[in-house]
Amino acid sequence: MNVADSQHELRPELGSGERVLWSGMPKQGLRLHWADGLIIPFIVIWMAIPLFGATATLKNGKGIGEVVFFLPFLLIGGYMLIGRYIVDAKHRARTFYGVTNQRILIVVAARSRRTTSLWLKSLTDVTFTEHRDGKGTIQFGSDRWPGAAALGAGWPGMSQYVAPRFDLGADARRVYELIKKAQAETS
Repeated sequence: MNVADSQHELRPELGSGERVLWSGMPKQGLRLHWADGLIIPFIVIWMAIPLFGATATLKNGKGIGEVVFFLPFLLIGGYMLIGRYIVDAKHRARTFYGVTNQRILIVVAARSRRTTSLWLKSLTDVTFTEHRDGKGTIQFGSDRWPGAAALGAGWPGMSQYVAPRFDLGADARRVYELIKKAQAETS
């Protein structure tokens, strides 16, 4: 996916007289959050306990039916350890950002299409966080739960607690300045 793809995905959302000033996508690939440093050791322990139990059950000559008890715990642990990163990466690969002369657009084109539209005129809370490497996040509003963004999109149901945001690469400051300028022009 590239900029042309994001413009293609944004086009159906545009109103009369509305034009795209910028379009892009979130950072792609595997992404770790600061909370993973705390969560991953817990998940390893989560998986070690049923794995040890299943191994001990098999060594004691018990049937495979008794090992099935441990399977849900291993599947949940496997998702938490690996699967959620795959889900998060796929979600970001189908997410498109846009700044128009009237709105902020976030389109997620997965199984169903979901569009978040924020009018520049009424947008009051815009937070820009820039990292040393020039990458950054532009957040529109406040998270409903402070730790939600650190967990990522791979956690089921977590997106309802996270404020709309652009999670950007190196051009984050330029996009932030463009949003401020577009807001000033709509006032």
